[in-house]
Amino acid sequence: MTNLGDEFNGAKYHNPVTKEVFSVEDLALHYYSTKKNYSGIHSENGLGTTLFGLFFWDIIFDDTIPGVFQTPYQNGPLDYGSKEFYFRRETKILTRLK
Repeated sequence: MTNLGDEFNGAKYHNPVTKEVFSVEDLALHYYSTKKNYSGIHSENGLGTTLFGLFFWDIIFDDTIPGVFQTPYQNGPLDYGSKEFYFRRETKILTRLK
């Protein structure tokens, strides 16, 4: 396991015998790999976000919606994160989810 030391500011577990400090996620990964023979990764919400992006890529970056792309140098539509994002793409989103 990785010793995170004093630099780690999140939830942590301190082993009084070895004086090591671990994140709760690292501790869970260690437990399940040694006691249950499982393997895993700590990805926070990376997998869900990635799958969402892949599944809805063409809808998120739909350049036929007026006003959301004003320059080719944008990294996303201007309405991303607003209520208008959904309402402008509602039909396409609902169709995709069927």
